[in-house]
Amino acid sequence: MKFILENTNNLPNFCVNDIISWVLDMIKAVIFDLDGTILDTIYDLANSLNYSLKKYNKDIITLDEAKSFVGNGIKNLCLKALKNNNDDLDLVYNEMINHYYKNYNVDTKKYEYIDNVISYIKNKGLIVGVLSNKKEEVLKKLVKEQFEDIFDFVIGDKGIRKPDPYNINKIKDLYNIKLDEILYIGDSNVDFETVKNAKCMGAFVSYGYRSYDELKTIGANPIFKNVNELFDFIKKII
Repeated sequence: MKFILENTNNLPNFCVNDIISWVLDMIKAVIFDLDGTILDTIYDLANSLNYSLKKYNKDIITLDEAKSFVGNGIKNLCLKALKNNNDDLDLVYNEMINHYYKNYNVDTKKYEYIDNVISYIKNKGLIVGVLSNKKEEVLKKLVKEQFEDIFDFVIGDKGIRKPDPYNINKIKDLYNIKLDEILYIGDSNVDFETVKNAKCMGAFVSYGYRSYDELKTIGANPIFKNVNELFDFIKKII
């Protein structure tokens, strides 16, 4: 079973034959990444990180730097902001966590029209969930506040993080489905590696924290530049 489409030209307009090769009509579950895929969390993440960096007299980072650093957990975000210097990592990390857990939903917003995509999938009777490298405690609070109870499951970091395929395999076993019946949607190289490691279906978005060119360079495919393109794709395969 393929998890990558062969046709990379004008993906939103690809024909039915391209879809047949992927056998996407067999999808039973759709898993979304959170940051940069369904929620724009970068402002709250950057604000909390810079609060911590300032406290310890470290150079603050720009929003663009924050976007390029996210995707592999908050501790890794802090490490990159510290230019991979471990000396004060724990101090900066703990302070950021304390601040972020009190301010995780201040400027965070849903991507426009993403509610339509999620509701469409849910109404088709598919399993829909979230898999993120954000700590599960704050992840569940954030998802609940932004999306109420639409998702069947919300899984975050409890010691095992993407790109480890453990949680996708856990979902497969929990719902008694096959890996090639799972579509995972994300926006980063970590998400791409997760799809490869899990051997499930994958789709990727460049409206988040990685550009179209960055995703294309690593081999991610298909890539959608906005939520409407993603929605058109979803409506063709589900």
